[in-house]
Amino acid sequence: MKRSASLILAGGLTALIGITIFVLGFSAVITPIQAGADNLIGVDVAIPTQAQLPQVDVEATAQAIQYQNRQTESQALMQEREAALQAQIEQSQQAIGELDSVSQAQLAKMRAELVELKAQIDQVTANNQATQAHVEQLQQTIQNDDAVYQNQLATLQANLAQAENQLKQETETVYAQLQAAYDQIAQRQAAAAQAAAAGSGGGGGGGGSHDDHDDDHEDDDHEDHEEGEDDD
Repeated sequence: MKRSASLILAGGLTALIGITIFVLGFSAVITPIQAGADNLIGVDVAIPTQAQLPQVDVEATAQAIQYQNRQTESQALMQEREAALQAQIEQSQQAIGELDSVSQAQLAKMRAELVELKAQIDQVTANNQATQAHVEQLQQTIQNDDAVYQNQLATLQANLAQAENQLKQETETVYAQLQAAYDQIAQRQAAAAQAAAAGSGGGGGGGGSHDDHDDDHEDDDHEDHEEGEDDD
């Protein structure tokens, strides 16, 4: 627009200069004629000859006219170009306005999508944080349960070991008692056998005594058996 205004201003100045030159030349031609006409009113004046008429620079006048025509054509051409440029500018502004409208609509849509996407991201982040907290809580619960289980297992193992040792001691005690009772029974049986052998070597006259001795031996065995049961 600044360039167009400068061109228009230059064209106007040039046209003004051309018009001034043309007016000056035309005045130089018209002024003597008007003066002669005024002198002829009521006065008989001799008509001047061709030699007496002022000389007009026809070539300069023609050049001035041509220059003015060129300036007029240039000015018309510049006005036409300016109109074309103005039309292009208006079209560009209209296209820019339409593009701006479309861009604003797309930008608003993208902003809405961005807001929705951000909301989804925030929701996913919140879900992940909740899941992470739940996992940490489960891990803590598992660790606590494992610690309790380990303590209970250690206590149970200690109780089992203590019960096993106690049972082993009781078993050894019972076994020792049974072994002692068995040894006593074996000793008594051996003594009874020796006594029986000695009695049978004494002769048949001692048959009654032998029977009594057998009864005593049976009583002793019965008593030993009862003592063994009492020890058990």
